[in-house]
Amino acid sequence: MHVSPDTVGVSEWLSDGSITEGSRINRKRMVERLEQVNHAKIDQLLDDIVSDKLSVYSVSKRFVDSIRPNLATTTVYGQRSMLPGLWESVLGESNFSRRTFDRLVPIVTFTLQESNYSNPRTTRWRS
Repeated sequence: MHVSPDTVGVSEWLSDGSITEGSRINRKRMVERLEQVNHAKIDQLLDDIVSDKLSVYSVSKRFVDSIRPNLATTTVYGQRSMLPGLWESVLGESNFSRRTFDRLVPIVTFTLQESNYSNPRTTRWRS
């Protein structure tokens, strides 16, 4: 893989002035978790991705699968949603496919639990 010339470094992506301070903090936390789960610093992960030892999809899937059991569904969704921006920014759009990402690192599904209680609008009372 060849990194596109139209990219930024991880530190630039993390300190992007066009987003809020809260978003920068969230990005930093996500990268820290990504490093933890993959047992390597982000620079090492990127080197391994560029040298085709790892893929962005396997790194991403390992990350999402590891946080899914421990975090709220909306948090997992938010953390996952930052990954495409990271990979496109530091590797280039030509080295990342959102379609492949969606297939290999599926979006968290929201499920509704059916209540044991009857809906009063649809319940018919017998006399």
